Amino acid sequence: AAGVAHEINNPLGSIMLYASMLKRKLEKAGCENQNSEDLALIMEEANRCKNIVANLLNFARQGKLRISSIDIAEIVKGIINTFSVNPDHASVSFSVNELTNDSNIYGDGDQIKQVFINLLANAVEAVESCEKKEVSVNIKRDDEFLITEISDSGCGIPADNVGKIFTPFFTTKKMGKGTGLGLAITYGIVKMHKGDIRVKSTEGKGTTFTIKFPVKLNTNVLVN
Repeated sequence: AAGVAHEINNPLGSIMLYASMLKRKLEKAGCENQNSEDLALIMEEANRCKNIVANLLNFARQGKLRISSIDIAEIVKGIINTFSVNPDHASVSFSVNELTNDSNIYGDGDQIKQVFINLLANAVEAVESCEKKEVSVNIKRDDEFLITEISDSGCGIPADNVGKIFTPFFTTKKMGKGTGLGLAITYGIVKMHKGDIRVKSTEGKGTTFTIKFPVKLNTNVLVN
């Protein structure tokens, strides 16, 4: 998978580089016209292809974990900070409620971060077209698991689709807007860490994802 991704990314990188150079030349020459718009579209679509390749690569790499102690609260707050400073998300209200003083688990930091990037990005997207734009995170702990609940005030998931959302390549987004791999990757990473992920959604009210990770080091997870 890595070799295929490399072979695809190389020409994509060249396409993006030369399209960007041509676009800048047109702008400097004061010739911003349909050609400039076409080049911008080429760059956008090439970047989308790179994202698809990255998702496929992440999907293929799920069996390889590098275990260390990681702080879930810090990861979540860092991701939310990145979203909150983005002008596109200025109208979204974020909140994090830490109900435990210890939000550390053992896991692969990069992959755990990908889980929360995917879920928070979905939550933000879910509220974008709503009057009420709220994304909240609750972090708590019991004797066995660190439990994170990510809720949004979006339109909810149709009941017929709830059971399909973790299926690879399933998506309700418009063509070109999603690969259907984000939640499949998320599900795979959680399960590789011997955790659990569930979703509860009510149409017209919103969605809550509940993610559980073991608080103790599990020697049965795969370590690379």
